[in-house]
Amino acid sequence: MYAEALSILKSELAAVPRTTTSGTTGITTFIRDELIADGGKRPAVTPPPGGFPKHNASAKGKANGRRFDSGFQDSVCGRHANVDVVRAVKALRSAGVVPLKCQHRVVTQNNMLTTLVDAVGISTTAPFSPVCIELKTCQLRLNVYRSYSTAACRRTPLLRCTPQLANTERNKHYLQAAYGAIGLAQQLGRTVRAVVLVNCRDGPLVLEVPQTHMLATRFVRLPHISAFRKNRALEPPKRRQKQETVKMHLNPWPTCSTALLQSTNLSKATRQLATRTWAVLQNQIMIGTIVHVPRWTKLNRITRERILLHCRTASRHRVAAARPLITPLILTPLTRGGDLQLIVGGQTFPPS
Repeated sequence: MYAEALSILKSELAAVPRTTTSGTTGITTFIRDELIADGGKRPAVTPPPGGFPKHNASAKGKANGRRFDSGFQDSVCGRHANVDVVRAVKALRSAGVVPLKCQHRVVTQNNMLTTLVDAVGISTTAPFSPVCIELKTCQLRLNVYRSYSTAACRRTPLLRCTPQLANTERNKHYLQAAYGAIGLAQQLGRTVRAVVLVNCRDGPLVLEVPQTHMLATRFVRLPHISAFRKNRALEPPKRRQKQETVKMHLNPWPTCSTALLQSTNLSKATRQLATRTWAVLQNQIMIGTIVHVPRWTKLNRITRERILLHCRTASRHRVAAARPLITPLILTPLTRGGDLQLIVGGQTFPPS
């Protein structure tokens, strides 16, 4: 019986014609923009014990999801898979589901929705019905995920489907799998089950989607509301104003300034204290910092004060507390094309 049902399901899946997705909306976008409709914000739920994962959690979560999906496809195709995928497949088989095919496209023309079913399987018990498998990955542990996934969002606690559901992570996963089962049932012409496989940090979890979620009324298209996320493609591009920084006014050290320093019995250290900022030595003792600012005379008072503060800050961690206060020196031409001069405390050397 099982072998015959398996052969029939494989032939039915192979005979499903390709359908266009033009003008359709993905089920994830539908849930985010029409059922939740809060502008795509992160759910306002109580953080789990220890807080949410940090350090590029979003990028790591997406990478883990792609890696798990790819490994699951390799396992279904009979290729080598990693330990997490092997445990997940064993958990599915323990729940009475055997995966057969990955990445199966379903489209429903009545509401213009579509999704790519992660995997299609078959039940190992009578009546050997097809099973829609939704794959999810989570960086939390199983016990933490169980409580977190059932916590409703405080900002938008209800989904706008009919009848309404609580806006929880688990219900959103259930709706994704339920829509895949509805679309697959239309293609095959028979009842389809749905399960959600969540690969947590310390093991997999298989959840059976309740029949109350697999109602066509839950996927009725809704009119747009003002809380929708803006369509950035229709907005004119915003020009980012370049923020002025101190480093924009500092130039590399000019080789022609060595004689000027020697005439004042000063020398410049070879190593930089900060970006284009050097120590000034007198008798091998640091007495100040120096920077080359060609446009010093054209800068406003606030920018000059920021450059002076930069010079004092750059030397703070290099100078002992017993030493005298470090003096900033500015190397600049006072006139366009003129000779370089030193500005120390408002005085110019050599005097002009």
